[in-house]
Amino acid sequence: MVIALRLLPMAIEMPYQPFPIDQWDVRYVHGPDSALQPGVPAGETVAFGWMDSEVYPGTFRKFWVHVPA
Repeated sequence: MVIALRLLPMAIEMPYQPFPIDQWDVRYVHGPDSALQPGVPAGETVAFGWMDSEVYPGTFRKFWVHVPA
């Protein structure tokens, strides 16, 4: 009960925040640095699979590691 009374002023002073604007149609535009550049080595993306989980036995995880050139 004491904790609830301590938090009461903070709850009263916090202003109302509306939900964020829906941005489902906003698309990220890649800049020129995101495109392949001539003369720059591309590196390599390697795929792995992990099946030996001790925490969640019987699960399978896929993951990828990008190795820069």
